[in-house]
Amino acid sequence: MKFRFDRWSFIVACLTFFTITLCNTSNAEHIQVNNAQQLVNALKNANTGDVIILASGTYLTSPTTYYYPLAGYYEPLEGDIAGRTAYFRGSQDNITIRSADPAQPAILSGNNWNEEGYVLHITGNNWTIQDLKLTNGAKGLILDNASNTLVRNVEIYNIGQEGLHIRDHSHDCVVDNVHIHDVGKKNDGFGEGIYIGSDNSVWYEGDGTDTGEKGKRYRRACHNNWIKNSTFGPNISAEPVEIKEGSENTIVENCIIRGSGISGANFADSHLDIKGTFTQIRYNHFYQDGNYTIDQSIMVVPRQNAGVEQQYTAHDNYIYGNTFDLNDDGVEMVVANSGSEAIFAWNNTRIPASGATYNSRVENYHPGTLKTGTGAKGSSCHLAVPEKSYQLDGGAGSLSFEIITEESFSVGTNQNWVSASRSGNIITLTYQANTSGGERAGEIQINGCLDIEIALTQSTGEAPCSLKPESSTLSFTAISGTATILVESSENFTVSDDQSWITATQQAGAVEISVLENNNAGTRSGTVTLSGCETKTITVSQSGIENSCSLVLSKNTHHFSDQAGSVTVQVTSNESFTASADQSWISTSISGNDLIVSVSPNEQSSSRSGTITVNGCEQQTLQITQAGKPTTGSGVVIEVAEDAYVREDKPTNNYGTATSLRAEQLPAEDQEIFLKFDLSAYASTDISLANLRLYPYSGSGATNKLYIANNSAWSEQSINWNNKPDFGSAIKSWYVDNDDQFFYIDITSTIKQYAGQDITLVITGAAQDDIRYRSKEAGVNIPMLLLNNPPEDFNQLRKEISPVPAAFRIFPNPNRTRYLKVEGGQGEIRIYNLQGVLVNSAHQSVIDISSLPAGVYIVQSGRATKKFIRQ
Repeated sequence: MKFRFDRWSFIVACLTFFTITLCNTSNAEHIQVNNAQQLVNALKNANTGDVIILASGTYLTSPTTYYYPLAGYYEPLEGDIAGRTAYFRGSQDNITIRSADPAQPAILSGNNWNEEGYVLHITGNNWTIQDLKLTNGAKGLILDNASNTLVRNVEIYNIGQEGLHIRDHSHDCVVDNVHIHDVGKKNDGFGEGIYIGSDNSVWYEGDGTDTGEKGKRYRRACHNNWIKNSTFGPNISAEPVEIKEGSENTIVENCIIRGSGISGANFADSHLDIKGTFTQIRYNHFYQDGNYTIDQSIMVVPRQNAGVEQQYTAHDNYIYGNTFDLNDDGVEMVVANSGSEAIFAWNNTRIPASGATYNSRVENYHPGTLKTGTGAKGSSCHLAVPEKSYQLDGGAGSLSFEIITEESFSVGTNQNWVSASRSGNIITLTYQANTSGGERAGEIQINGCLDIEIALTQSTGEAPCSLKPESSTLSFTAISGTATILVESSENFTVSDDQSWITATQQAGAVEISVLENNNAGTRSGTVTLSGCETKTITVSQSGIENSCSLVLSKNTHHFSDQAGSVTVQVTSNESFTASADQSWISTSISGNDLIVSVSPNEQSSSRSGTITVNGCEQQTLQITQAGKPTTGSGVVIEVAEDAYVREDKPTNNYGTATSLRAEQLPAEDQEIFLKFDLSAYASTDISLANLRLYPYSGSGATNKLYIANNSAWSEQSINWNNKPDFGSAIKSWYVDNDDQFFYIDITSTIKQYAGQDITLVITGAAQDDIRYRSKEAGVNIPMLLLNNPPEDFNQLRKEISPVPAAFRIFPNPNRTRYLKVEGGQGEIRIYNLQGVLVNSAHQSVIDISSLPAGVYIVQSGRATKKFIRQ
């Protein structure tokens, strides 16, 4: 739903006023139009049956303030209501606006799609809009209270938001052979091609908490509308077609609906959204156009969770005879979300046929009878005022005006100096003299089926004096300078300043302000005071000189092994600097722009750390850590420094903070894992054995492969598919037979080769399953390198997890039946929950699991285990 205020539009209003007699069709005219002003006049004076004929060319006008709902064509409306020829709701003969030559259609154009406003706005029944082009507006064609309207052979393009909107009690409309493309250029999440109805948050039948554009609430009923033989796309940024809750009996047929341009913003991931009821989508052709933002072609979206009653949303909808060209096998033709009822789809064709079709809430058969709603339309709402604003003089007075409406309404004001009363549809305004010394503003508030505000501005009464500088603030750079501020005053005035670096001098009708150079780094400010019949101030601010100093270290952390060692850190600074360490085992020296850091051997088994502080024009720190001396018979554990996975189908997304690392290989949807380890503290001679330890917690039956990245210049906060480092041939592979166990990959020769530097390991997957490993953000079972672990330590880290015997099998898995069957069990079969609690046991091969709630469980037989899912 959109909440936007539009400031200009072609507006066509047809209103009912019970005192006006409708004109007969015998008075119908053919009105020839050649320029914008003629079009304005034709729209303002149109009678039932009139045909407004536009010569070929572009009708371009400039924006003006919009007020609802009198007629206008980007022009201010100065005439009163009585000047209108007719106000009516409904007649047997439409008013028609069309081009003289359909082969060279007239173009109705606003200034720019990035400015607010409608290109064409219809606010009454029985119109025909034919053989036109609409372009360059925030919205294209809007039908409000515009029932029995025909839109035919119209092209709508270069629009900032939605292209065509049928709303506010518009029913029985026909949209035929319309081409809508290149819309949503201003707000891509609100750029629907055609939009039928309104979000329930702005229904007139609601509680009125939220309102729509121009403070207006829209009638819910938009029924029996027929969209046919039209083309939607390319480059529609939201859904090409959206049918809102509260809309009944919509038909969309024989249309071409393109997927190119659908952005994914504001949940725009479908060709067509159905939130209404009794809808028929038939004989259309949908194209994905290679747009992988599309998750499904048609989505049925119930709105009960937004407070909509079931009768108004997502039931009795029918999708049949359509063709879906979907190049992504995972994109379903129709998806019905939870809460949908009676959604039927049949005789639809998917290209290619191997892809997904419907989810489980869609009934894949002809229901026999296609139900239709009652199409109860309720009543229309019309409320018109003659002026959008009034200018009042400074003295006390009153004025009266008449509004046109058939509805009940109330009237009031928002200021105590003005009051409003009514007698029938005549509103009388009474206001007091303005003695405030300045102009003041207020508004008349009319509350009915529409809420309308009329702006009031009252000029000041005679004041003894005014003193008005053109600006109350003035800014200077650090250098000296002078500026002049004009002053409007009816009497003499003096000036003064409160800072020694400011000099203020009175000039004829102005004040001249000068400042000295600011040699300090900080900004300074002062005040110039103007004194006369009033006192006014000007705040003067001056920025300081820029600090051109910087001090940057080539690294801010370094890790040493337990042995004595040193490292050189480059310092980039345009001034001299010093360095000091807070630990005696750390020493520093400086050679030019190089900081040399040395450490003595660590004879203790525990690691230690310290900080080096570098002082210059700025201060930086270097964190130093040193490993403890290894004990006899034990190795070293190096935890992963940075880890992330990347996705080919979401090439700009970063997953560096995820608790999982995912590997899978599918067409255009590969997922790859990147692991960075810091080996800077280790020499090749320090390493005799190196194992990579991984823990897959989900997925099985797939082979993973290990690679070495060409570089380690990446960060887990920014890596994605587009910027990931390249890698060469696989160096290792392993088969993941089951999850929830450790895997150890011997990569001794590779780790020895990369000793003393960073190394990045890359893991790729296979198509059989998505293998998910724990990341360092998970906090447990994280990736690590095990250096020089003797066999006893190696087994301890494995926690003696045995492989599952091939003969041990449980089925069905996942399981939603009463019984779990076991093959190859040894002795008692035990079932545990994930908290380690025994929840069932048996010695037979068929186990009654009906008492187990849905969840994940571990089945154990001897030393063999299996995971199963209870649904």
